[in-house]
Amino acid sequence: MNTSLWTVQVLWGVFFSFTGFGKVLCFNQAVWNLMLPRVPWFSAVPQALFVFIGVCEFLGGVGLILPAMTGVKPKLTPLAAFGLTVVMILRLYFTSCGASTTFSCPPIWCWQGAPRSSRMGGGL
Repeated sequence: MNTSLWTVQVLWGVFFSFTGFGKVLCFNQAVWNLMLPRVPWFSAVPQALFVFIGVCEFLGGVGLILPAMTGVKPKLTPLAAFGLTVVMILRLYFTSCGASTTFSCPPIWCWQGAPRSSRMGGGL
């Protein structure tokens, strides 16, 4: 059980660290301008907020791994997990308000609120 928890913790930490670092790279105005036409939802988010989210994701990913692995302040790991949960909940709110991405699934409450015929592709 301990091995599986560590595996999941490290995978999530690496995932959030990499995605956060990619967002932090958009701090450079040239990189931001290069990415604007390629990712449609970038224009809905201010650059400063996007970079701030990247910093939070990067630090949260590092916080999932380092404190528990080194034994230095291991109580910070649940705080990092809580912070990343808040970021993901706010992302769900952002996408449900209409600024969705082309690669994300709609929130489950949007799908459940749709009439049955539209969920089934227009059938009965």
